[in-house]
Amino acid sequence: MSQNKVSGAAANKWGLQTAQRISPKIGAAVLNSTSNEVRFKGKRVVIKCGKTATNSVRVTFKDKC
Repeated sequence: MSQNKVSGAAANKWGLQTAQRISPKIGAAVLNSTSNEVRFKGKRVVIKCGKTATNSVRVTFKDKC
């Protein structure tokens, strides 16, 4: 399913809210209310979220975490 402006904005909002709910559960500190960037174990990281209908997931990894 492709996104349009409205569905993209809704997905962005959902991802942001989900990341902010996940953060305290994993011990991460939310840096601000408009970003899914958090501080986790002393590093700035981004929490990305996908809904159940998502059929493709990518994970980035840096060896120096």
